Amino acid sequence: MRNAIVHIGAHKTGTTYLQLVFQGLRQHGLCFPEVWSQSPDQPGHRKLFEALASDGPVPNIDLTDGPVLISSEDLCYLRGTQVGRLRVALGDASVRIVFYCRRWSDMLPSVWAERVKHGFDDPLPRLVGAVRADASRPAFVNFEAILQAYADVFGRSAIEIVSYSAI
Repeated sequence: MRNAIVHIGAHKTGTTYLQLVFQGLRQHGLCFPEVWSQSPDQPGHRKLFEALASDGPVPNIDLTDGPVLISSEDLCYLRGTQVGRLRVALGDASVRIVFYCRRWSDMLPSVWAERVKHGFDDPLPRLVGAVRADASRPAFVNFEAILQAYADVFGRSAIEIVSYSAI
């Protein structure tokens, strides 16, 4: 049976580092498709996320070369039918979903620093206050919604949760 591992992030859990390692393992036989990467220094599968999130045709995921590893922190933003599109793209493959999570107390300062780097000027307490006011709203902290969307399509037993904060 064909196998696939889908690493769905989340943001600020070392995904770019992992993707660079995965990219380097191609020379050792790991099937980590280049076709969905933005660039060699951004090897995550952002283009696959964009294809799944659109109304266009379901992308072709070739599993003929053995197990495939898909990784994009943006995959945590897919919902319902979009996750279903990923299931269709993977065909009858056996799928493991790997989700890295991080304690909010560690993640929020990291998210805030990233936002500042990109020009946002809100202070950290404002971000923390917004998340505390409605923790279900920001997709990057609503782990339940992320995992439920994948459990509904792939089943709970297909999901593995890794605590980035405990590594």
